[in-house]
Amino acid sequence: MIQKLCLAGLLAGATLAAHAANPPIEDQIYRAQVVFQQARDSMSNAERRLQTATTAKDTADKRLIDAQNAQQTAQNELSAAQLQMEQARRNYDAASQQVNTLWQQR
Repeated sequence: MIQKLCLAGLLAGATLAAHAANPPIEDQIYRAQVVFQQARDSMSNAERRLQTATTAKDTADKRLIDAQNAQQTAQNELSAAQLQMEQARRNYDAASQQVNTLWQQR
């Protein structure tokens, strides 16, 4: 009797070991489905991250273009102001010279 129990125990252990080494097809299918679902979720997350990054880059590109345009506008305004200052200085010098000439003629 003890021998039969030991033999049954060995047989059960061998069956469990065989299942662990080569699980039934249903277990393999389930595990494959879990891995597939994880891969699909990871791909969805990557797609969302890619979309977010693309939107952020597009926004940054637009802001850069806007900043470059603002810089060019400011440079144009600075150049115009410098020209106006030079003209005003020439007019001031000419008016000052005329006043001095008139005082000398007096």
